Amino acid sequence: IGKGTGLGLGICRGIVKRCGGTIAARNEKDRVALEVRLPVSESAQQDDSSAGAGQGGEMPQADEAFR
Repeated sequence: IGKGTGLGLGICRGIVKRCGGTIAARNEKDRVALEVRLPVSESAQQDDSSAGAGQGGEMPQADEAFR
C-alpha cells in the first residue's frame, strides 16, 4: 500500500465536528488509538423499539473488534 494524501483524518474530523461529536488520538507503543464520540439522535432516544437485548453501552475497543 502506498502513502496516502493525509486527508483522511481531516475529513473524518470535519464530519465528526458537524455531527456534534469529538475525535481524539493518543499514542500507544507502536500505534495510534483514535476515539470518536457521536451524540445519540433525539429520534433514536425516543424510539424504544430500536433498543434490543444486548445492544447499547460501551463500544468495543479496536483491539477487541479486530482480533
